Amino acid sequence: QYSWADSEKCLKIDESEFSKSLDEFRKGNIKKPMVRVMMTPLVLKLVGAKLLPIEIATRDLSKILYGKHAGDMDSSVMKQLPRALADPVMIFSSYTGRDGELRKVVVVSMKDNNGTTMKDNNGTTIVTPLELEANNIPGRYKINRITSVFGKTDKKTENHQINGLSSS
Repeated sequence: QYSWADSEKCLKIDESEFSKSLDEFRKGNIKKPMVRVMMTPLVLKLVGAKLLPIEIATRDLSKILYGKHAGDMDSSVMKQLPRALADPVMIFSSYTGRDGELRKVVVVSMKDNNGTTMKDNNGTTIVTPLELEANNIPGRYKINRITSVFGKTDKKTENHQINGLSSS
């Protein structure tokens, strides 16, 4: 029988492995196109996701850490992603992906070692879009794919949104 202790053990393994992968990525040692983040947590299964590996493309990691979202997200925040996805603030459906994949947007809250809620480096709520049952980049198997991780901003004003409210 599956228990909370089993799921916590698996989550700790996922956190550790993803943390190592992020460190290797930052050193330039990852040459494969995808990085495994975790196995799909139960909460995502409850909203329609299949229990598949959750992965992120290295090009998307590069965009998050060094490109479009550089300065907003750093590896210390990113390393908390598996636990945050397992206990999200909210999950909602989004538009369909470019290849017809169903999408969910997961709003997460991360905490530091003292239990203080962390946001991105601008203090904004962190959003994680997922494509469900997508093909991994080589196309060999199905995954739930993280397409980005970022602090939510208002598109019209470019103001960062803190707790869902726009800040000025």
